[in-house]
Amino acid sequence: MSHLSDPTLVAEIAQQLDEDSVAFHNLPADPALEHGLREALIDDSGIVVVPEHAGSAPELRDLAQDVMNTSGLDTVIVRSPEAAAVVSASHSRAEIESAEWSLASNPDYIAGTRSLFTELDSPDFPFLVITVVVLLILAISAAIAAMQTRVKP
Repeated sequence: MSHLSDPTLVAEIAQQLDEDSVAFHNLPADPALEHGLREALIDDSGIVVVPEHAGSAPELRDLAQDVMNTSGLDTVIVRSPEAAAVVSASHSRAEIESAEWSLASNPDYIAGTRSLFTELDSPDFPFLVITVVVLLILAISAAIAAMQTRVKP
């Protein structure tokens, strides 16, 4: 069992997030980073900053899930120098995975957090609408072709 799944640790992190939406685990406080992260977060979200080699990506995701469940926040980010994990009650796993790269690939935690929420809040490509329109065009074209075939003697 990973130390990151310890219920006491999860409760401590959830308490920190309850205070100001930013938690540092096994790291000294960084007021400038904390302020910037608070500004980058959206309502009902929080971020946990962990040190290098704190855990594997799946362990960070499990921590994010445990913290989200304990804190009641909608979206929780866990960020280390080599990985990032995001869980959300309002965004699908697919949405998170497509946006997560903008967070994890940016060494600037504040800019990466802003980028993540920009990606999550951008409108999805309307695949359903386009599919319906294409199918309607095909159906109309088929109907016209069938009518023209019947009209010819």
